[in-house]
Amino acid sequence: MDSYDQLRDIINTVTGDKTLSQLYITLLTHGPLPISQLAKKSGVERTLVYRSIDKMRDSHLLEVQIHEKRQIYRASSLESVRYLLSRKLDELSRLNTTLDHVQSQIKIPKISETRVQFYSGVEGIKQMLWNQVKAKTEIVSLLSENIQSHTGEVFFNRWVDACNSHNLTLRSLIDENFINQQIRWYGTFGHSLKNWSARKLPQNSSSIPHRTTIYDNVTTYFNWQDIDVFGIEIYNQSIADTQREYFELLWQKSTSL
Repeated sequence: MDSYDQLRDIINTVTGDKTLSQLYITLLTHGPLPISQLAKKSGVERTLVYRSIDKMRDSHLLEVQIHEKRQIYRASSLESVRYLLSRKLDELSRLNTTLDHVQSQIKIPKISETRVQFYSGVEGIKQMLWNQVKAKTEIVSLLSENIQSHTGEVFFNRWVDACNSHNLTLRSLIDENFINQQIRWYGTFGHSLKNWSARKLPQNSSSIPHRTTIYDNVTTYFNWQDIDVFGIEIYNQSIADTQREYFELLWQKSTSL
């Protein structure tokens, strides 16, 4: 952005009128001009130039000279632009003070932070998984099936790369079915997540009907059964904390791999 573009941006911001800045820059670069030449060189329609002249006078951006019974218009000095800017800053300062007063007087009712988001189909599940990449806390989950068997290898590898690049920490409670799927996928019980650890649920534990994941204030449930593929995200800190406590109790009872 050159100096003229920067000046145009300043006048646009202060006046909120792109036509004024265009006319001012034209007069600044071409010198004093009559209306006809100002319209031609600025590319602004002549009728609009007429309407803008008074605004430019009020904003102290314009000076008028009389030559042989006709008016010639000249751009005011850049100090006029500085004056406009200082007036705008004073106005913003006043508004900021007013907002402080308003904020102290108006009582805004608290809006519940709880919400439930529903997703359907494989693409919806992929979106849920991708949302986890933004997690700020450890991701814990109960798994009966691995991800890649459903999302495909391309998406799974991209998801793993994102988790690794964000240094996300993940822990999972898994069952026999999950272990068998991993062995079929990798040839051994392998994985490609950098910070993932897992424990196997006790034999007498209930099976895992749905993939459950907890992170931040989010609790998620996935369902892959047959063609009924859907997922739910529950945004509620209390629910997430409670589910995490259940996870930790199961973690203590589970066995290391």
